[in-house]
Amino acid sequence: MGIIVVGRRHQLPKDLNCFVIMPFGVPFDRYYLNIFVPAIQGAGLVAQRADSIFSSTSIMSDIWRYIRNASVVLADVTGKNANVFYELGLAHASRKPVVIVTASLEDVPFDLKGLRVIGYDKDDESWGSVLKEKINTNLKAALRDPALAIPTTFLENVIELNFSADPLSLQLRQITDELRALRSTTSVRPRGTEEAKRLMDLLKRHSNLLQDATELERLEVFENLVGGDISAAIGCIQRSLKISRIEAQEIAINIFDWMKLYAGS
Repeated sequence: MGIIVVGRRHQLPKDLNCFVIMPFGVPFDRYYLNIFVPAIQGAGLVAQRADSIFSSTSIMSDIWRYIRNASVVLADVTGKNANVFYELGLAHASRKPVVIVTASLEDVPFDLKGLRVIGYDKDDESWGSVLKEKINTNLKAALRDPALAIPTTFLENVIELNFSADPLSLQLRQITDELRALRSTTSVRPRGTEEAKRLMDLLKRHSNLLQDATELERLEVFENLVGGDISAAIGCIQRSLKISRIEAQEIAINIFDWMKLYAGS
């Protein structure tokens, strides 16, 4: 944690604010000032970090207060810092949209790999400007549609947030998250069309879900699923089987169950 300076109780800004969760010290302090803060301000937000809190109260109480009052949270999970993951868990439990960044995808736990994670490569000479732009873009997206930056588990019981989602939409969101996680942990598996063909053959042996679709249509469904585009897969199912979108969504969910069976085999 940063140094706690005893003094007057800090007042939360009235503007929309972004609470930043990240390690302290070199080189992260420099990243915060030169990359994170400009990106946050460019999104119309006020940047806040734990070491900017001047309060006579417990630092943990202030962090909790800042998370609860944040419009969006930015978390750098580089280095698997324990404090960062603890505060990230608080943010998720508070149903706050979180933009996650990291210098290494190896530092991202499996449970978080289903979310959108911004990677940055410090070997790229323009990595700072690239990261700044990506953070800015993703913060704006999180403000427009908070549900996209909140784990599906915490969306299921949303009461306070100003958006709603029906159970089927939440299930589809969860599938999308799981697809991203599966893709990020299957580097040794065949990719693209080859993987889609294997999944298609598995389904053909065990189910008649797509028996009325042509082989090319079935392949297109699985290529979209392997690529993480559940919406395109649903559209293909709907067109090939000439059914409603709701029916196509239900079939896509059933197909995904087979994909999970394949991933575990």
